[in-house]
Amino acid sequence: MSEEELIRLYKLMDKLKWFFHNEMHYFDKSISEKMALECYPEIREFTYDILWNEHLLHVYLGGRREADRHELRQSDRQGNQHYGIGRT
Repeated sequence: MSEEELIRLYKLMDKLKWFFHNEMHYFDKSISEKMALECYPEIREFTYDILWNEHLLHVYLGGRREADRHELRQSDRQGNQHYGIGRT
């Protein structure tokens, strides 16, 4: 992960910490909508383009075939949850 990506991740986490620190923030529809619009693109990019592709994919999949990797990527992008990172 590049230094620029680390800084972006820190800023994103700081914004999310602020949001979740006070329950009045997430009960307020306008604040929740604003946070979703601002944060989701960054969350998605970090999840799929940075962490998944560069790091977790190798840990999670280990020695699986490329076809298995593609299938899991597609499944995850469709909203399916994969638990047990590190297990093969």
